[in-house]
Amino acid sequence: MSTPPAPSTNPLLPPDIRPTLSALLSSLHNFTLSTYLPNPVPDTPDTPDKPNTATAFPLPTTSALSTALTNIAHSISRAGLGLEKTYEHLVHDVVPALGRSSLSSRYYGFVTGGTTPAALLADHLVTLTDTNVQVHLPLESLSTTLEHHTLCLLLRYLFRCPPSLFPARIFTTGATSSNILGLTCAREYIFHCPSSGGASVGALGLLEASRRSGISGIDILCAMPHASIYKAAGVLGLGKDSVKDIGRYKDGLPWELDMDALESYLAGKKENEGQGKRGVVVIMSWGEVNTGRFTSGIREVRRLVTKYCGAEAGRRAWIHVDAAFGIFARLFWSGKYACLGAAADGLECADSVTADGHKMLNVPYDCGIFFGRCPDLLHSALSSAAPYLSSSNDPIASGIPSPLNLGLENSRRFRALPVYATLVAYGTEAHLMLLKNMVLHARSIARFVNESAHYELLPRGTVVERDVYTIVLFSARDQELNKMLKDRINWHGRRGEGKDKPCEERGEGMYVSGTLWDGKPAVRIAVSNWRMTAEEGGEGGWGGVKEVLEGVVRVWEGEKRRGCIGEQE
Repeated sequence: MSTPPAPSTNPLLPPDIRPTLSALLSSLHNFTLSTYLPNPVPDTPDTPDKPNTATAFPLPTTSALSTALTNIAHSISRAGLGLEKTYEHLVHDVVPALGRSSLSSRYYGFVTGGTTPAALLADHLVTLTDTNVQVHLPLESLSTTLEHHTLCLLLRYLFRCPPSLFPARIFTTGATSSNILGLTCAREYIFHCPSSGGASVGALGLLEASRRSGISGIDILCAMPHASIYKAAGVLGLGKDSVKDIGRYKDGLPWELDMDALESYLAGKKENEGQGKRGVVVIMSWGEVNTGRFTSGIREVRRLVTKYCGAEAGRRAWIHVDAAFGIFARLFWSGKYACLGAAADGLECADSVTADGHKMLNVPYDCGIFFGRCPDLLHSALSSAAPYLSSSNDPIASGIPSPLNLGLENSRRFRALPVYATLVAYGTEAHLMLLKNMVLHARSIARFVNESAHYELLPRGTVVERDVYTIVLFSARDQELNKMLKDRINWHGRRGEGKDKPCEERGEGMYVSGTLWDGKPAVRIAVSNWRMTAEEGGEGGWGGVKEVLEGVVRVWEGEKRRGCIGEQE
């Protein structure tokens, strides 16, 4: 007689795990459809705080937040809740209290894309396989080869650039990590010490490398830099104070570099002031966060760097392009939007480039992208030397170095798979059309604002058909309203006007972020979700923005007439 199998001693694998998990995955399938799809699915039941509606409001309801705060676990029982109760807790208590920015075509707060259907499927497989993409072991896993291949596809087919130009390429957690990698390359290059056998900052440390090279510091020159540039400078020991904003503020073009100031730095201004030999990093912003504008003149920057820096001058410079969402404008190489493509021209002049996948490409968080000319610079600072982490190939000569030797993390999610899936599934034409829809969506909003008697399009002098990419910056002409404009828009978007139910319960409304422009409050509308369309009406149309902005003015003027400003019902 055969002996019956012994009871499992693994608490995570009880005998009934298969039917239990099957039922829960089936429920999750229905929940996903009702939450994700932009149109109602017949016979799909509603779930609490997740109605089967076409458009999700970007923020959770106040009641959902209250319920979650009440019901989240404050202790862990000895036996645990079990799978079924935990699933119900997540679906009923936790998920409804999370932001829905990626699920909504009416989220305009940050440059935050959603997740395309292809990327959604691929990301599910990423979790299922749970691959750690760190060491290039081509006979054991396809993961590093596919990451390398996907980055080449991005360069060649979306960014119109030969992959050979940027042999250092890696997926990161986001633009912040990519900017850190760009400045890491710049630091290694500028402090390189031939007299010490080419030892790097990574080997010597910043102080010793500075002593041996005779370089006292680095000036990071930019125009309206992203906050992550300051963070990167601080992390790398270069100092946040080394970031110099030389934007053309006096000309009303703060996103543009002052070329005279740049040339002065490159020619050795600091050295002449007795500060010792200095290196220079030039940051080009392609897609400034407030306006979406592009720092122009990269070819002129390259000419000046070539003129003033090199072996004879005894100083070095590095050009980094922070193109988190601006790089996608390179899809517009001809036709009506060629002016946007021209703004992102000259990528071959860069030494390193930052891009983001979780923005315009609409793949899941988190997904950043880095391209650089010199993999050896990253390797000198970031390589992880341990026998158990060795690749079967030479880390550089093989053409596919182990990612842990190029990036910040040793433990890495398989970010390449959703990118690969969305590229293969939709091709270049669909991605071009998605970006066109975003640009038209943004320009339609900008046109409405520009023609409005109540709002002012910023920066002043903006020509919609020439200057607007995917961000619309504006303010209210009434200065009192302008002080509270962001909150008014978001409040109106949540509550609605003269309706029985708040917008948050109907799945309507919108959400924006605030900023400062010329020292005054302003509102930023960022268009980046794949669900947005070029039409005024319908699902994903821009007409909802018009309705909310007009409603904000009506409510405000009504309050002024009644003498009860701020007393919102």
